[in-house]
Amino acid sequence: MNPALSLRQKGLLVVSSLLALELMLVGALSWLLRDAEHQIARHQKAQSVIANLQRLSTLRERANSGLLIQMQFLKDRPDSGRFYETFQKHLDAIPVQLDRIKVLLKDDAKSSLKLAELDRVVRLGVSLIEKERQYYLSNNPFEERMTTARLSGVMFQASRWTESLLEDYEKIEREVSPKEEASRKRLAQALWVMVAFNIVIAVALGQMFVKGITSRLTVITENSNNLATGAKLNPPMQGADEIVHLDHVFHRMADKLAESARMKQEFVQMISHDLRTPLTAILGTFELLSNGAYGQLSERGQTRVVDAERESQRLIAMINELLDIERLESGNLQLLREDLELQPILLRATEAVSVIAAPRGIRLETATLNPVVNIDGDRVVQILINLLGNAVKYSPENGIIKVNAVEQKDFVRIEVTDQGPGIPEKDRKLIFERFKQIESQEYKRAGSSGLGLAICAALAESHGGEIGVDSEVGQGSCFWFTIPKSIQL
Repeated sequence: MNPALSLRQKGLLVVSSLLALELMLVGALSWLLRDAEHQIARHQKAQSVIANLQRLSTLRERANSGLLIQMQFLKDRPDSGRFYETFQKHLDAIPVQLDRIKVLLKDDAKSSLKLAELDRVVRLGVSLIEKERQYYLSNNPFEERMTTARLSGVMFQASRWTESLLEDYEKIEREVSPKEEASRKRLAQALWVMVAFNIVIAVALGQMFVKGITSRLTVITENSNNLATGAKLNPPMQGADEIVHLDHVFHRMADKLAESARMKQEFVQMISHDLRTPLTAILGTFELLSNGAYGQLSERGQTRVVDAERESQRLIAMINELLDIERLESGNLQLLREDLELQPILLRATEAVSVIAAPRGIRLETATLNPVVNIDGDRVVQILINLLGNAVKYSPENGIIKVNAVEQKDFVRIEVTDQGPGIPEKDRKLIFERFKQIESQEYKRAGSSGLGLAICAALAESHGGEIGVDSEVGQGSCFWFTIPKSIQL
């Protein structure tokens, strides 16, 4: 189909093509039907003409024979009795029957001459029969004999013209009968052929129309997958319909997303260079001030420096988290996976967190299970430190945090269970998204950036595992994630 047409125009073209085909098929079918009706009408007319001619012959013969019977056997009472009524009835029916035949043959030019002669001799015969009977009744033998001789010749002519017409229409009946049957068969065959042809054409046009849509929708689907994976898009489609317009819009959207990703990358680079570097310098200055490198500070000044140092550290940590999650989502963070024992990983994480847990009297209990796992050790430690750090942050003083490991078929599930305030059900999936935090006051007071759990989720998924939380409000929480076992196992 013409690519310059819209889908609506293409649909109308398909429908109009089918309608045109339907009209052609209906026209052909109508012609065959008219031909069949014409043959049937000719056959029925021939049968009717034959029947009426035979009826006319019968009436004529009965009238003639009735006259003879009257003259030979009913001499005493020729004008009375039921026999006379029957004779007169037959005689009166002859002109009526003749008129019927004339009506049937009024459009038949070929038979008009024969019909005219038949009409003439039959009516003359009726007239002679009546005259002969009158001469008989008036006892006029001479006129009676003359009329009888003339009637005999007229009856012979009537029979000859009747037989001639019968032969013509019997021939027509013989010719039309097979034609009528053939016409019926042709009509039935044509009906099935047209139905089958119509179905084939409709399916073919439908397939062409649908294929033109689905093939290009497949291209758009491929472009969507390519956009998601960062692969190159298919070239823009040619044409002017709605799918081509959608494809062009998709390409413009992809260009905008690429431009947005480039600007985002530039922004991340700006943060990593133009923001983190001076913050690191500021943090170093605060550390020097806190250590007395520039003289002894007052108690109030020392407190201010410590606060500024802590906030600087928090800001640098937030920037590092932002850079980590951007690298994870863009696929620029490569995992250095290797087969490692689990226990050293757990110990590294708990030792790192014990520094902030000990001042609050929080005890860390670690499982003794030690399977071999295929992981990037530093990144799994990062997940554990994030989860343990949150557990310490939200646990009560002198509480217990448990780190447990459960072996599954192809994975190991690591669980961090705390005694914190618990997480409402509506927030359990929300907390793994960037910059999403729980609205309760306990979590707001902690001053979280909302990036730590998002990084944990991205790292767990990069390992082919999952992450989640089981929790009840007021009963603590159990954060868990899965990591793959060693391939060698």
